[in-house]
Amino acid sequence: MSNLLVIHNQQPHTLGINDILDQLPTWNIRYIHLDTTPITLVHNEVQQFNIQYIVLVKEISDDILAIIKKIRSGNPLLSIIYYNSQIKNEEFAQLYLSGVNYCFIGDGRQLNLLKTLKNLWQNHWRRIPQDLLKNSESELSERAKTTLEFMETQPIKNLSSNQLAKLLNISESHFRLEFKNQFNQNFRDFKQQLLFHYESILLFEKNLKPREIFNLLNYKNLSAFSRSFKSRHGKSWQQMVRQTTF
Repeated sequence: MSNLLVIHNQQPHTLGINDILDQLPTWNIRYIHLDTTPITLVHNEVQQFNIQYIVLVKEISDDILAIIKKIRSGNPLLSIIYYNSQIKNEEFAQLYLSGVNYCFIGDGRQLNLLKTLKNLWQNHWRRIPQDLLKNSESELSERAKTTLEFMETQPIKNLSSNQLAKLLNISESHFRLEFKNQFNQNFRDFKQQLLFHYESILLFEKNLKPREIFNLLNYKNLSAFSRSFKSRHGKSWQQMVRQTTF
């Protein structure tokens, strides 16, 4: 399940994308009417619900371009999609410069939107790699699959044995035992390997700066991130960046 926010200035049933989004039944899809919602609340919505994708359905204006820039500045990995029946040629450049990643216009926009959203989620940086699971997903219990879904879609700060035990309505000790039986390692070691994976992707594949990464991974500050990074990787992020540069 992924988290999608639709920003619009119409009634949801008139947006023209409901039938398409209905084909994503496991996704958490939220709607915000931009004309009645302050931009600060939009930003809070993105953070609170760990929004990974925004679909923007609204006529282009200076205000909307400024809003896109503001959302983008605090969310470097957020995929922003503009969706409409038509736009002017010069508006493509405006959307790109403001931070829009994809623009779907015209008759084929519904299918292009659906295909792109599925592909984006399949390759999202929060997806847990198969080599970390030890077993294939088909061998996992339903509770184990729910655990993985939670870990892939919830804010990093919520990835604790306490939160997951509450989600599954079992005791924390029971959760730890069940997790080890399903994944052949304890939860703490699994989480450390997962953070190792996330750090590597964000630093070397996404080319984010450490000052952007520490907030994404729920560290209090850059120093805390640097200490944890060195503990997991055996080298500081500065050393590893220098090694990959040459």
